[in-house]
Amino acid sequence: MQTQAKGGFGGMFSTEQVRPVLGASLLLACGVVLAPTAMATDNDHTNTNGTAPIAAAAPAAAAPVPAAPAASSAAVSTTTLDNVTVTGQADYLKMLTGQAQIPESTRTQTTVTQAQIQDATAPVQDFAAALTNQPNFVRSHTGSNDSGSTYRLRGFDQNHLGLLIDGIPVNSSDDGSVYTNDITNNYAISSIDVMPGAGSASTMGLSNFGGTIAIHTKDPQPDFYIQPYLGVGSFHAKQYGAQINTGSFLDDSTSAILSLSARDGDGYYDHTNTKYRNDATFKSISKLPLGKLTLYFHSTDQSYNYYRGITDAEKAQYGKRYNGYNENPDSIEYFGYNYNKFYNNRTYIKYEINRNNIHVSNQLYYYYARGYGGSATSSNNNELYQVKSRHNEDRVGNIFRFAYDMKYATFRTGVYWSYQDTLHRADRTPIETKQGKGPPLGPEYSETVKNSTEQPYVEVEIRPFKHFTITPGLKYARIDRDFYNNLAGTHQAVSYNRLLPSLGLNYQLLEGWNVYGNYTRSFKPPGYNQFYSGRFNTNLAPEEADSYEVGTIWDKGPWSGRLTLFETHYLSYIRSQSFGKGSTSYSQLVNAGGRVNQGVELENSYAFNGWLSGFANIGYLNAYYSDHAQPPEQSPRNTDALGLRVKYKGWSGGISGQYVSSYYVGLYDNQFYKIKDHVETKAYAKYDFPDAMAKNMGVKKMSVSVNLDNLLNNQYVVDAGQGPDNPRKKYAEPFNVFAGLYVRF
Repeated sequence: MQTQAKGGFGGMFSTEQVRPVLGASLLLACGVVLAPTAMATDNDHTNTNGTAPIAAAAPAAAAPVPAAPAASSAAVSTTTLDNVTVTGQADYLKMLTGQAQIPESTRTQTTVTQAQIQDATAPVQDFAAALTNQPNFVRSHTGSNDSGSTYRLRGFDQNHLGLLIDGIPVNSSDDGSVYTNDITNNYAISSIDVMPGAGSASTMGLSNFGGTIAIHTKDPQPDFYIQPYLGVGSFHAKQYGAQINTGSFLDDSTSAILSLSARDGDGYYDHTNTKYRNDATFKSISKLPLGKLTLYFHSTDQSYNYYRGITDAEKAQYGKRYNGYNENPDSIEYFGYNYNKFYNNRTYIKYEINRNNIHVSNQLYYYYARGYGGSATSSNNNELYQVKSRHNEDRVGNIFRFAYDMKYATFRTGVYWSYQDTLHRADRTPIETKQGKGPPLGPEYSETVKNSTEQPYVEVEIRPFKHFTITPGLKYARIDRDFYNNLAGTHQAVSYNRLLPSLGLNYQLLEGWNVYGNYTRSFKPPGYNQFYSGRFNTNLAPEEADSYEVGTIWDKGPWSGRLTLFETHYLSYIRSQSFGKGSTSYSQLVNAGGRVNQGVELENSYAFNGWLSGFANIGYLNAYYSDHAQPPEQSPRNTDALGLRVKYKGWSGGISGQYVSSYYVGLYDNQFYKIKDHVETKAYAKYDFPDAMAKNMGVKKMSVSVNLDNLLNNQYVVDAGQGPDNPRKKYAEPFNVFAGLYVRF
């Protein structure tokens, strides 16, 4: 599919996640890195015989978790369990598979644990790489992870999937876009909840058509430690940094954790140099007389490029690893001008009060982003110009929640408010070439978009009798959008509002066996750039859909899992319609109906014995349009994942593979390119040195690890774009290695 720039900001802000330009070497360079690990707790130990101690029960949640009943998310560290109740070795080994279900939930919800995020996923990859075993989840990336990746769930792109960080919506109010390279590194993540389906009235944001992905960052721990890491991997990948946990101070009322990370590398393709990516994450928690105060700050500073793809002709001339850029400064495709630079930070302050049966929380946040992308263009007289596409964004919001527990019900209410101010601008400056320097030109465009949204909700969890829960809810969503064309001096405004009902059910048939059902309506206003294509199209209506799912969850000794049937039926969606007038072809965005995403999902975790466990997940998706013949993009019928995990004495490791059946990507003029079915495989191994041995070396803990990605190395195509006659194909990363060592002081 062709990359569509978000307001024209280079390759950074697009409907498809961009790839960095990481340069040249195709030789595997395997090195040693200090791999990320979880924070220590009082229970952060694994017995040398391979068994795990029973961890302390998780503390009561300070505020209701959105879209889930009173059940806390499980989390598993890279060495052992953190903040999760374990009743035996079978439960522990099931958790080590990297996935765990919540039987009491009235919606589909799987917790992806630290065992998957920080052990089974290479440290230099983004959070989406840890989710590839989930049913109907597809991730594609090329070049390097430093510019992020694209992902889909149940056939929905990431603009139609809600993303939360500690409960805060990440999706842009402009168009719902998400960029995985904006998110904190995996080292600072404790767990990720994957919640397919539209959710409920209390689900934050307006992008939750296909589901919500909720990232939970690590909490500080009561004991002091410093954990540095440093190393290299394939393609000259380098990562270094440290995690510092203060332990408790101020009369044991406060603790804080700071994660620092920096990495760069040559990437997987010629001239795709990542340059650098630096990020820092800070989080502190303070116990106050009435509740708990959390402070959070994350920043990312990066410079990178992206992989453009290769035509068949270029492949024949240069080989499969050519990336579409060249070194001729006279060419508008000269890669030297195409670097993207981006800086962002995200800050929040959250205060929670839990007094008997009353739970109150308020979370105020701010997001700041500044960046530009470089490219080049030519004028009508063939003069060459450099284009710097700027993106300045400021976002402020607040989430208030209140819950009151009664004997047979829990009443929940709250409101989410957000305001976003974004400038999209592209400046053109002449470039010195052999033909001379062209005359100065003004901006190509300059657009300011201001969005505000208010989303109050009410939800009641009713328990009329034992083992049965019914949760009706209602959300009112309103969004106001102001569009300013700064060059033309014009202003347009539009406003939308909807009432969005939801209903969830859960019933325990037998001990360890629950059934559930869910209905939710969702809506998403048109993106600002969908309104404006030569003129301001105020007649374009929002997208709306009804989502249904029913399923069962089981946890029977060594075996746990779920079986889910789902359907999302669009009442209105936005698509491009082509039509002709004489010999000229035009396209126009229109509202249509009849799109359906339906299917079946099966998850399984099984502990075979005291040291071996595994998982088998199957996703089947039937996505189609009933009003026209266009195939839904990037919607494979099958996504099947299989894996084994071992944990014996100090050793842990695993191997997994995901099969993705064929799917289509869109090109120009409603033409499509078929991506063939393929298998992605990866493996990891880790050894935790016995504590006594580590202490003899003068450290508290020490581990070595290795991650192997794309073992089959079949270099399959994951995406394509531009002309249907000779599309530019993007290939998956080749086989690569990342070896590591961590030491805790």
